Amino acid sequence: MRMTIRRALALALLVVGAASMTVMAAPTFTDQGLDKGYLNPTDEVAVQEIKIGNGASTIGWISIRNLGTADGGNIAEIVIDNDSDPFTDPLKSYTSLTGIRTGLLFSLDYTVPSGTSYIWIGVKIKGADHVTGGETIQLRVRFYSGSYTSIYITDGKAEEIAEAGFEEIEDNTTATTYFNPGGSNIVQECTFTDKDGNDNSLHIPTGANIVVRVENLGSSEEATDIAQVRVTLDIGASSSNTGWETWTPSSPMEFSYDSFDEGNVLPNTIPDDGSIDVTVEMSIAATARDQRTIQTRVTLLVSEGEAGSEEDYVQAISSTVIHTIRDQGFEESVDSSDTVASGVVSPGEGNELVQKVTVTDDDQNGDNVTANAIWIKNDGTAEWADIEKIVVKRTDTDTTLHTITTGTDLSAWQRFDWASTWAIDDDGSGTIAIYYEVAAGVTPGRTLRPVVKIWGSEDGTNYEGDEVRYPDYVELRPHGLETVKKEPSPSGGTAYSGQRLFAQKIKCDDQDEDTDKVRINPVQIKNNASTPVTPDEITKIEVCNLAGDILGETTDLTGINDPGGVTISTTQNNEIPDNGEMFLCLYVTFAGPEDVTAGHRLQLDITVFSEEDGHTGSTLVSGDTWTLEINHRPVPNFTFAVAATAAASIGPKADFTYEQTIQFTGTATDPDGDEINTWHWDFGDETASSLQNPTHIYPNGGTFDVTLTVTDARGATGSVTKEIEVEGPPNVAPVI
Repeated sequence: MRMTIRRALALALLVVGAASMTVMAAPTFTDQGLDKGYLNPTDEVAVQEIKIGNGASTIGWISIRNLGTADGGNIAEIVIDNDSDPFTDPLKSYTSLTGIRTGLLFSLDYTVPSGTSYIWIGVKIKGADHVTGGETIQLRVRFYSGSYTSIYITDGKAEEIAEAGFEEIEDNTTATTYFNPGGSNIVQECTFTDKDGNDNSLHIPTGANIVVRVENLGSSEEATDIAQVRVTLDIGASSSNTGWETWTPSSPMEFSYDSFDEGNVLPNTIPDDGSIDVTVEMSIAATARDQRTIQTRVTLLVSEGEAGSEEDYVQAISSTVIHTIRDQGFEESVDSSDTVASGVVSPGEGNELVQKVTVTDDDQNGDNVTANAIWIKNDGTAEWADIEKIVVKRTDTDTTLHTITTGTDLSAWQRFDWASTWAIDDDGSGTIAIYYEVAAGVTPGRTLRPVVKIWGSEDGTNYEGDEVRYPDYVELRPHGLETVKKEPSPSGGTAYSGQRLFAQKIKCDDQDEDTDKVRINPVQIKNNASTPVTPDEITKIEVCNLAGDILGETTDLTGINDPGGVTISTTQNNEIPDNGEMFLCLYVTFAGPEDVTAGHRLQLDITVFSEEDGHTGSTLVSGDTWTLEINHRPVPNFTFAVAATAAASIGPKADFTYEQTIQFTGTATDPDGDEINTWHWDFGDETASSLQNPTHIYPNGGTFDVTLTVTDARGATGSVTKEIEVEGPPNVAPVI
């Protein structure tokens, strides 16, 4: 009989309301944490044990819900009993389990005995066709009677449905191992464990049946790499192995029960909840190839089930570790360099590029490795002429192993036998530092990224280690500025007569490994344009920093178009701090429209000379092209009159009197239609104004030349001068 929880609760309330009901003390219910591990298809297992205290009452109903993922399609039956073997003679059995994951209500009608008692809840799993493995069971139940409703009792230990056979398979292989040709070692260790809720033992098929398969998932598939394999089984206290068998890589190697006959009697039965340990060893062929890998997978065949209905199960596990076959010598060679922060190395001791290489012997033999030579090549563009010398040292003792001062082609491997050897203990490691000193005559911009191989001798034979690359490309430059480059703005175009042109901006920075300042001096400037401007068309060139401070300037442009150009000494504001930067701003002032020719061009090649710690260098930067156009001068004019607010006075003998405020009114026209940007008045008495229409007073009187100068939007100026006469104050006789 099945009933919904809502209907059952309603029924319980009706029963409570009945006058004939005898109220009893409610029992207590406690889950006992029954743990049955894994459940196999067709298993009948108790999965929850509940302790009942303060009994002597009747349970009318039980609600059951599976909090796990198994549902009625996976569970065939649920039984309730007061015995730990609930399937023998259960109190109740329920087989209609659709909806078990949301909760079902069942009639129980069980009288709880007085004192302490127990209830067991068992489940029967459907056959293998109804489970996929991984489904879980964690029951939560609740009991109802006419006088009480229990708390929810949740199973504290969930169970998982798994295929029969071994429920837990664990790979125990140790860390990655390097194998040398001729060596041997364990390649995989794994454990197959039976951990389920039934009492069935497992059996290994005897006779000619295959019980173990071994295959290699790595790249060592040819018999030239792996010579032999040996498999050991440990069951309880018994252990036996197959002996060394010739490796056949074309398909998994198969071993029958009879293969394990090394004088031990290997049982073919694994007791319930027992395990098998499998160990696989391999020996490496003398012809093994370098860098081939071994990663094995073990497959085990067992049977499990009730007597007469056992089924076979094939279960496998792959090793989590990949082993590598290495030639003798150093199994590992790695770069451990500290990179150059600036990316630039210059000549001089203490500025070397330092490459650190750590080599390690990590194999199965007991031989030391002796390092006795180094191979070097350059992945960059630097040549031997750019390198002063190379020094190889041990970092632990600072002992020089070899010094190299001559060579041939750095783009190809060069081998250098060391003056002294260096022994590395078996399974030990060591680090060498390789110092690359830059030559004073280095070609700027060439790059160095060294690649090395350490030659090691083990057991009397020399082997090349792995290629080790320095992490970055490093630029080789002479002392001075590491960066001298044109900034994108200004970017060329049209220049005008009379203009002070911002012609070029150059970034200069010092980014190297020394601590010296850099001084800029001088700057050489040459006009490299076709149809060039003449020296008379330029009145001045200024070299400034970004703040406008002058480094140097010249008004003598006689050689501007010659191969040597003109040289400007920059003896002030010219210092760049270590790892600092400066922007050079070049301003060119052109002559007025009367002295220039439209269409002449300016394209500056600028050579920046620098000095650092007594070493000098220079860099050429080419600028954009400017084409000269005529900007006609604006035409100014002005008038003057007594200001409207001036106080009335007796008519002056001159234009104005010393008491009057004079209003000046400026006007201007521009032949090119340019806007007038600035107005400048010179009143002739050492005073001035930048207003278009200023006022002025001459307190002492006199005759003055008043000049108005205007500047248009493209820098051309025009001036006009007029004379003004002002009557001074009267000459008062002194009082005697």
